[in-house]
Amino acid sequence: MQHKDGFMVPVLSSHLMLRNSQGNPEMYCVDIDLTETRKVQAKIEHLAYFDELTKLPNRRLFLDRLNEEITVARRNSISIAVLYMDLDKFKSINDSLGHAVGDELLKQVANRIKDQIRLEDTVSRFGGDEFVVLLKELSNSPEVAANQSQLVAEKIRTAFDHSFNIAQHKISVTLSIGISLFSAENNTAADLLKQADTAMYLAKETDSNSIRFFETAMQEATDAQLLLGKDLRQALVREEFFLLYQPQINLDGKMIGVEALLRWRHPRRGIILPDQFIAVAEDTKLIFQIEAWVLLTACRQLKAWEHLYKNIDFQISVNISLLKFSTADFVSHIQGIIQEGRVDPQRLRLEITERVVNENIKDTNIKMHALNKMGVSFSIDDFGIGYSSLNHLKTLPLDQLKIDRSFVNDLFQGPKDEAVIETIITMAHTLGMNVIAEGVEKNEQVRFLSEKGCDTFQGYHFDKPLSSEMVTERFLH
Repeated sequence: MQHKDGFMVPVLSSHLMLRNSQGNPEMYCVDIDLTETRKVQAKIEHLAYFDELTKLPNRRLFLDRLNEEITVARRNSISIAVLYMDLDKFKSINDSLGHAVGDELLKQVANRIKDQIRLEDTVSRFGGDEFVVLLKELSNSPEVAANQSQLVAEKIRTAFDHSFNIAQHKISVTLSIGISLFSAENNTAADLLKQADTAMYLAKETDSNSIRFFETAMQEATDAQLLLGKDLRQALVREEFFLLYQPQINLDGKMIGVEALLRWRHPRRGIILPDQFIAVAEDTKLIFQIEAWVLLTACRQLKAWEHLYKNIDFQISVNISLLKFSTADFVSHIQGIIQEGRVDPQRLRLEITERVVNENIKDTNIKMHALNKMGVSFSIDDFGIGYSSLNHLKTLPLDQLKIDRSFVNDLFQGPKDEAVIETIITMAHTLGMNVIAEGVEKNEQVRFLSEKGCDTFQGYHFDKPLSSEMVTERFLH
């Protein structure tokens, strides 16, 4: 009901009809104000689902959310992770400085953990000095999901490098963290919590302030990724990266371009392909330095070949990641590299994925048109495996679509596979773009693609990735 001052009041309203002495019906109403009752109920409900000290979700609410996310993960074939953490030597702090200081420390610890995770994730206090984090919607690849959860755990642990200032005390604390990933084998909330708890105790016993996975194999893989990240930091300094160039061939069998392909000559592991280290490079933000090196090296090589391709419509293609493309200075960065490499911008083609196109179409449009105005051209890499909007393809200054190798590999497996390629080629030509097919390895693939109008080919049928010296020989012969 509405109060006389204008605000609404929840009430319990009881109505009763009685007849007066003349026998006429009259209605009697009794309204009981429920405002205070509702406040008490809300407090009771909050206490049922939230920790009173830290205001974080408690075990009950955490389990509700965990069960929901397990259902989502199972349905969408994605992963989730549980991070079980415990403060190292908290009891000694509590005993020596008192419970008031200990309680304040727990509140600040809760806030510090919360600051390190995404809004969609959950951090909970289970009691005492135990905190549990739920990371949702991780990769469907166990290795990538493990790396994602490891990075979050590292981020949380690093946040505790700084001490807490409480009641004139400077308190330093560390965390032991156990991680368990959702899988077909541990697909219940109880499984995930038990395994993460076990991993946490293993971390505490092995070495305080450490992170452990429940699965030994997963731990070994993550340790290897961390080691790879450390090696990656030295790779540029030690000049361990190099480029190979895969020729792109037209219908006449002539080389009209190359794609620059990054390789890492690791001192112990030998040659490492990008799919084994790019994710680590992106997570550590080393991707910016690596891609800058790739672009500059490719442009310098393009300049070195200048006397060989003067009369050929020749281009070099370089892959650009979403992270690199999203930087505010991307356009000026490309312009600077073109100037430093002293190359004709019309000879440079940047390959971007459909994810780059869809991420921020307004920003993408501005950057692509600015670079296109300079003469730089664009290709959509791995076309067909993403979700490009046709409207985006129509408005962006694209001049090439690259058919993903998976479609080429599936050729002749069924009429639908052939129809997909034919549709891509027709659509690209309708939009004024040429088409290049990658992963071409067989004569029958070349024949089919040629008949359907594919303009350019790339694959082992023509050439494997070559050194710059071998590309020079191709020019001369």
